[in-house]
Amino acid sequence: MDKWNSVYAEEMCPDNVHIDHIKPLGAGGDVRELCHYTNLQPLLPHHNSQKRATWSELDEQTWRSTIIHACDNTDIYWPSSLGAMHNDSVIWKSLHMLSAVAVSLCGQTP
Repeated sequence: MDKWNSVYAEEMCPDNVHIDHIKPLGAGGDVRELCHYTNLQPLLPHHNSQKRATWSELDEQTWRSTIIHACDNTDIYWPSSLGAMHNDSVIWKSLHMLSAVAVSLCGQTP
């Protein structure tokens, strides 16, 4: 949650997150892997409902190579087949951060 909160405007806290299976249970596979703690991530409820059980072969490859059993992974994984997360607050934080960089480079407010 800390990594998410450092980047995005809509912050995660224990009261506003769902525990999401990165690889959905409906995608099938070894139940031990699907229930392994490295297959869990915090996700805001509206993102979790957008995600549903979407899973592709590219997601499977990424999951196998960088997520499952990777104890040091702190990134939120979003399925590639869904495109970018749709959330105005996510975009706003990015634009806000870009504005802050521009101010620091130019020395003046936009």
